[in-house]
Amino acid sequence: MTTLALLMDPIAAIKPQKDSSLAMALAAQARGWTLQYLEMDDLYLRDGQAYARLRELAVRDDNDDWFSLSAPQDRPLAELDVVLMRKDPPIDTEYLYATQMLALAEHNDIIIKPLDAMGGASIFRVRVDDPNVGVSFETLTEHGSQYAMAQRYIPEISAGDKRILLVDGEPVPYALARVPAKGETRGNLAVGGTGVGIELSEHDRWICAQVAPRLKAMGLMFVGLDIIGDFLTEVNVTSPTCIRKLDALYGLDIGGQLMDAIERKLNA
Repeated sequence: MTTLALLMDPIAAIKPQKDSSLAMALAAQARGWTLQYLEMDDLYLRDGQAYARLRELAVRDDNDDWFSLSAPQDRPLAELDVVLMRKDPPIDTEYLYATQMLALAEHNDIIIKPLDAMGGASIFRVRVDDPNVGVSFETLTEHGSQYAMAQRYIPEISAGDKRILLVDGEPVPYALARVPAKGETRGNLAVGGTGVGIELSEHDRWICAQVAPRLKAMGLMFVGLDIIGDFLTEVNVTSPTCIRKLDALYGLDIGGQLMDAIERKLNA
């Protein structure tokens, strides 16, 4: 029997109606797989081997009572068939910031954001004549102690920031366009954006085809691409979400699709 472990943030604190990790767990459990659960501080090394304090997990599609855990047991990770890394950002890797002025020299209207955040946190739109340019960079980079990302502002954000999910390199045929609230630059659902389901365009599929071989070569089986207008703006590999919303809109089983792909890998 296949044993799948989920390394994630505390399961008691998730929002089950929208959590993609839960969707994956439900799909694996439906196949009769054994589920194990662990958090970051459950990992440790012993005699050069990776171990974890694991708890057997049972899940339910119930927004009031969605999981139960057994007593913990310490086991080597080598005994498991699959471990899904579903820990949310931040990744907490600090570097010196070196590109902010170069980014401003390239474009007069830009979006700046941290490399290690999620949900629209700390995203700034700044223009070259904005009197707050300096303090925006200082705040975002913590006075030059962290890296940040700078991108040209794309006006098509008004039509939504599309999240496309790829399972083992194959795109789910529908995306969730996260449309900003009135007066807002960010489309993230966590800051008031509205999720609208849309079918992938030919250009969306073309973008997916360009990046899929590289993602597969890197062993990345579940990836979220963010597309604004004609541009790929982000490749999300750290716990991408939107499974539950797309499943509900289109009668999909994206978690099941991922488990099928994992099963094919195991059988190969």
